[in-house]
Amino acid sequence: ELERQIKKPGLQKQNAKAVKIALLSSFTIKGLKEALFVKCCEIGVIPEIYVGGYNQYSQEILDPKSGLYRFGPDLAVIFIDTITILGDSYLLPYQVSNEQRKLWVNEKLSDIKSLTQKIKENSSAKILLHNFEIPLHSPLGILENKQEFGFIESIEKINAGLRDAFKSDSGVYILDYDSFCS
Repeated sequence: ELERQIKKPGLQKQNAKAVKIALLSSFTIKGLKEALFVKCCEIGVIPEIYVGGYNQYSQEILDPKSGLYRFGPDLAVIFIDTITILGDSYLLPYQVSNEQRKLWVNEKLSDIKSLTQKIKENSSAKILLHNFEIPLHSPLGILENKQEFGFIESIEKINAGLRDAFKSDSGVYILDYDSFCS
């Protein structure tokens, strides 16, 4: 309803900036579009918001004919949660060796960098990546920090890798979602 009201002639602020925002997520983000819309309007930004399908972020990014690229966003927000990126390893992270975990970290970093590069190839949108929240638990409890390359450390390594990979990229920004969760 608010979105319809904003679009009526004469109701838009003269100095308001229009922006197209695409939200891509690995989980349900019901309500986020509406909250983002209201917050943007409060600061004089009139948003048009595209929400990708549930856990369809990869498909949207990889398909140059997807709704994401037809929408033509100014900003693409990519929000992948820790459970999605860890998959089966979330509940049983020590079923793999330290070496396998290190390979997994490098693979996930490479996957995220590739997805980001694909957006840059197909769009002029700025990209906002969320880093990953560090799980509050480890199956090893206080012994977690005694591991050569532990479960928690692997997520910290991904977050550091994201920060380092995009530190000098003026088109990609990292939202410290882990700190937000803290």
